[in-house]
Amino acid sequence: MRTERTARFEEAVRQLGGGTVEARMGAARTLVILADEWLADASVPRKQRLRQAQAAINALCMYIRSPFRWAKRYQRLTHGTVRRSWSAQKKRRLRASLEAFRAEAHLRGGILRAIAARLRTPDTVAPASGGKTPQQHGGVPGSWSALTYDFSGAAFFYPVDFSGAYWGRGAGFEG
Repeated sequence: MRTERTARFEEAVRQLGGGTVEARMGAARTLVILADEWLADASVPRKQRLRQAQAAINALCMYIRSPFRWAKRYQRLTHGTVRRSWSAQKKRRLRASLEAFRAEAHLRGGILRAIAARLRTPDTVAPASGGKTPQQHGGVPGSWSALTYDFSGAAFFYPVDFSGAYWGRGAGFEG
């Protein structure tokens, strides 16, 4: 079982580093699943489970920190208009850039949503009737709260919501 997980981890890291956005999405999902599997495997000592899950988290965080060339053109891509005077080729390039930008934002946002969901417990969402969440009473750890996160230098060019997240071991957002 551990060897099979190691092989899946190595393949996911390889795919996350390149290829199509679909392959990278699949790789990210695999890393999330692997972290969950390691943390749930009671047959493995806790220290080893945490170390293996942390490796998956590190790979996901490294991807979030990796540069994305269209991130700097966020305003232009999301609020820009196509001018009639532009050539058909220029319009196609802009549309392709916008499509790549949206796919990458969806991928990176999905990774962060998966992380955030595991840093909360189901009852950490504010009740519809008002009232206080457990975070307002000191916090309740989620299944991934015993791990560390390094988002230093990441460009968040997409919505990010860590409300209710319990960072038990900390997170870096410097830069």
